[in-house]
Amino acid sequence: MMVKMFPMSSSCALLFAALCTVAAQNNTLLIPKDKTNVNGGDVFTNYVNLRDKRQAFLKGVAISDFETPGGDPVPGEGIVWISDAVFSDFNFGYAARGITMFAKNWINKDAIDTPPLQEPRSVSAVYVEQLNIFDAQLHFEDAVIFFQIWDDGQNKSQAMGWASDLRVNGSKAFSAAVMYHWLTAEEAAIDLNTTADMLTPEKFDEMYARVWNSYRKRTDVKENASAAAPSIVGVWDWYGLVLVTLFPVLLW
Repeated sequence: MMVKMFPMSSSCALLFAALCTVAAQNNTLLIPKDKTNVNGGDVFTNYVNLRDKRQAFLKGVAISDFETPGGDPVPGEGIVWISDAVFSDFNFGYAARGITMFAKNWINKDAIDTPPLQEPRSVSAVYVEQLNIFDAQLHFEDAVIFFQIWDDGQNKSQAMGWASDLRVNGSKAFSAAVMYHWLTAEEAAIDLNTTADMLTPEKFDEMYARVWNSYRKRTDVKENASAAAPSIVGVWDWYGLVLVTLFPVLLW
């Protein structure tokens, strides 16, 4: 009897294990309701909004400083549009794409190839239970510039930015103190001088493809120019890389 029952028990065990796995995965999607921030709000607010709306907008203001002696601090602000997110089923984490935008007329297709209007970004975040906060990062394609964001569910998040090996205007590094404000699509539309129907996940996919391709063309040209004259740093490097990385830096 035991021999005959063993295959059945094994099958049941496999089925039970599979059901447990599915249940565990589903449980990770059950947002805890007891995680509050210092103001009594829900730590998961911005996370839930990103899941539900499939996009988020961060408006950043920052002050940045190069490590070069005697340099002046550089203020800046901009908006990061986040979408195309994938969410983990083993913790409260996600990875997404982003676009950093700086100009009022950014929606103009003719402006896309005129830096520093838009640049592609990568986004990653995870809820750290021990700290009761989402730890997020915005980073550039070339992995030179990073922005660390602490999201506790409020409509504003503290952040800092840093870069190394910039090789811009004689500087190799900079640091930044940043404040990000979480905006609705309607609020972002006002700052970007457009309408909310132009700020949808579907529109994001279209815009991201154009911005990414344009960015690659610009960086390829700069890399080729640098290879030809590695000791020369021109005005374009300063304006196109520093402004775009310092001002938007904040938003990334």
